[in-house]
Amino acid sequence: MSSAASHPRLRRDLDVMRSTDEGIVRVGDPLRSAYWQFTDEQWEAAERLDGSMPIAEWLRERVRNEADRRGAIRGWTRLFVVLEREGLIVGGRSTSIGDRSKDDEGTWWRTPWAIRLVSFPAEPLVSRLERLVRPGFARPMRIVWWGLAMTAAILCVAGFPKLLDEARDVPQWLQARHLIGLPLLVALVKGTHELGHAIAARRSGAQVREFGLMLFFGSPCPYVDVSDVWLVPSRARRMVVTIAGSAVEGVIASVAILIWSLTSDGPIHAFAWFVIVATIGGNLLLNLNPLMRYDGYFLLSDAVGIPNLHAFAVRARRSIWIGLLGGSDAMPFEGRDRPATEGVHERGRTVIWGVFGLAAGLYRGALTMLIGLGIVRLAEPFGLAPLAWSGWMLMILIAIVRPTIIEAQQVAAELRRRPNRTRRALGRVSAALIVLLLALAVPLPGRVSTVGRMRRVDGVPLIAVDGGQINESVRNGSEVAAGERIVSIVDPRLSAERLRQRTELEVARAELEGSLRLVGSVGGEQTEALSSEVERRERELQLLERRIERGTVVAPIAGRVVSRPVMLDSGDDSDDGSVSRIRDPLDPTFSGGTVRPGTELGTLVPDGARWEAVAEISEAELTRVAVGDPVIVRAPSDGYRARRGAVASIGSRSELRHGATSETTSGDQPEGSDRTSRFDDRVALVVIRIEPSVETAESISLDEPVEIAIRTAGESLIGRAWRWGSRQFYWPW
Repeated sequence: MSSAASHPRLRRDLDVMRSTDEGIVRVGDPLRSAYWQFTDEQWEAAERLDGSMPIAEWLRERVRNEADRRGAIRGWTRLFVVLEREGLIVGGRSTSIGDRSKDDEGTWWRTPWAIRLVSFPAEPLVSRLERLVRPGFARPMRIVWWGLAMTAAILCVAGFPKLLDEARDVPQWLQARHLIGLPLLVALVKGTHELGHAIAARRSGAQVREFGLMLFFGSPCPYVDVSDVWLVPSRARRMVVTIAGSAVEGVIASVAILIWSLTSDGPIHAFAWFVIVATIGGNLLLNLNPLMRYDGYFLLSDAVGIPNLHAFAVRARRSIWIGLLGGSDAMPFEGRDRPATEGVHERGRTVIWGVFGLAAGLYRGALTMLIGLGIVRLAEPFGLAPLAWSGWMLMILIAIVRPTIIEAQQVAAELRRRPNRTRRALGRVSAALIVLLLALAVPLPGRVSTVGRMRRVDGVPLIAVDGGQINESVRNGSEVAAGERIVSIVDPRLSAERLRQRTELEVARAELEGSLRLVGSVGGEQTEALSSEVERRERELQLLERRIERGTVVAPIAGRVVSRPVMLDSGDDSDDGSVSRIRDPLDPTFSGGTVRPGTELGTLVPDGARWEAVAEISEAELTRVAVGDPVIVRAPSDGYRARRGAVASIGSRSELRHGATSETTSGDQPEGSDRTSRFDDRVALVVIRIEPSVETAESISLDEPVEIAIRTAGESLIGRAWRWGSRQFYWPW
């Protein structure tokens, strides 16, 4: 007979909370900060494991009065496996408490995006903070918080288009000028978020274990451990503690929205925009998303009554893999009232939480990859790209590759225990691999996205031959007839010279008339000299008038006027009149603005004119582009509406500078060009012909930056991965 010391025994250091209303028992492990939930019957059976009996006798005691003893033995055996696996019992085959605590020292590798660095006791600090902010929980202050939140929500909805528009400029401005301040601001917001959890836990009666500092996706960020809130009897209080951090961030976001609405430019406005995006986006993508193990996950876990929802979903996911590969269902025991309830309901529950576990794993993996790539892009300007790439690859290995290998090993070990299912499992795995390879090899529609500029094809440029002030003009987009005046440009110096010459001509004519009255019709030498002087001044005035007339831009053909923003000199806000601004030269409100000689004011586009967009495409992407590929062009001034076109020609920079782009002669490629040929500067220019449209002439400006999306021929996922790797790591082959 084995000794009593080897019999399984329930640990005596566990924290136990009984909920008589719900009929459940919550158990906490103080060494691991992990929590479990059992029914009263399950925990009563677990308490019988006191080290006085072997497991066989314990099972006989459980199934003595059961009608279906075989099913009952299977169910109670699963309960024992759960207790043993989670380290809630010692003795027998279970590891000791000391061994389990050593094994848990490396658990930070399981979440490399949130690595805990240092920690310290939190109770003294939380007690002081709770007394300090206690007035904020009074009923009048609650009304204030709700009013602030409603006001901010209204302002946010009203200014949402502006909030999206600033996403194009504000991040680049902050990255260029205040890059170091961004992670500090995130740490401050997240620190306040954690304080919200701590204070709410303190008010609900739960113990706050520790404060600490962790690396949250590579950025320093404080954290607080309030896992003891699972032992709070009231579910409503537990959920309040969970949502408290996001509520505090909501208050911060409300204040930021007010500041952002009251300011229009500058660093305060930019930082307020960043706080709004960081709090709202962070809560939607991370904190309140149940796929991540943060606030949303714990809310869902408490709502469904499963404390270790992540482990439960992982085992359900593993159970699905085993079932698909030919094994039997291996649903874990947690949450079952009795083993006899196993059936369709439990299998459906397994599928639901298995799919949840799969979605959570895929989401966390994708988010890890995207954030890692973002960190690499931020590190490139500082020369830290190799270090960032190394860290990113290490994070991928730890967060994605390692868990996948471990789960595959566990599934394989489970299948090996079923030798009669091995052949069936191998067949299913082979079929799945074949389907996967076919899916990876199937060509999928591709797209090359870039930025280009608009240019005219049919149209007449409107050029200011001589510089001067804009006197009057037609509006941008106006229809004009041939010979109609479009803009009148007057040089103040020429106007003054014309006035002087007219005055001198009038004086000369008056002197000639006086001389003729004195001497009669018979002219003398003085009269002839005065007559010659009048003729000379008339010729000079005519030449000056012709020069002034050159400042009037006249329409040579009928069409629509499309202006081009140019640098205009204005005397506003300046004593010497030397302020230059980029303005619309055909805007009547800017009358008096000065343009320089040779300035292109716009173009006169006839009806049905053709427009082109010119885009620079790198050599790596050029291999995917062919003449005739459909294109969609979106311009900001056009409201980002889709304008359709096609690739008209492909050429090098030097070719297009000299207008020598080659048109297609055979197949899909221009004559004399090869998809794999190299172009100067490793960049080629692609000319995109846009479908003729009067709306295009009305809305799109010349030389305006536009978004270009070229739909390319099909490419498989394997080809895309290979091309991406060759571009990132410069594979020579």
